[in-house]
Amino acid sequence: MIQLLTRGTHMELDEAKKLITDLNNTISKLDPSVRARAFDILTDIAFEGTTTSSDDSTAPSAGKKSTRRSQSRATKHSTDDLGEFIDGFEHDKPADNLKLLIAWLYSKYGKYPMSLDSLKKLATEAGLTIPDKPDMTLKTASAKKKPMFQSPRRSHYQITTSGELVLKEKYGVKKGTNPLPAEDEE
Repeated sequence: MIQLLTRGTHMELDEAKKLITDLNNTISKLDPSVRARAFDILTDIAFEGTTTSSDDSTAPSAGKKSTRRSQSRATKHSTDDLGEFIDGFEHDKPADNLKLLIAWLYSKYGKYPMSLDSLKKLATEAGLTIPDKPDMTLKTASAKKKPMFQSPRRSHYQITTSGELVLKEKYGVKKGTNPLPAEDEE
């Protein structure tokens, strides 16, 4: 028999099934583009602190969050060291690596016009692969049909307000206030 411990009380498997079915009925009324994220959020809330107790070691562990869900939820990452910050994320796409670097820079210096040369240099130092043409990646990056970056001058890109919101949510960073790096000052 599997029992779920939720908020200090035991929940039988049938109760958990009913709760998930209720969540599913609620979520099925939402826009398809947000259903997966809504399910993750609501199940995290519904089963907060859930652990399992079972005599069968092969029973599913309802208390463990899936890797996908854990990575999709932004948590506060240490931004003191670039290496530690990078280790907190796994990206297969060079464009995502570029955004990761920008998120780290944003967490240190806030919004400012970043030069492509400094981004390329930082990527090399960090050992990350970024797109061959990062300017095209930044020109086309958007969130909810709004541009994430703008180009205030040649070979420089700055985060837009929409971009800030995406970086805060995806990477769990907040706006930094340190003085600008020397190569990007003008």
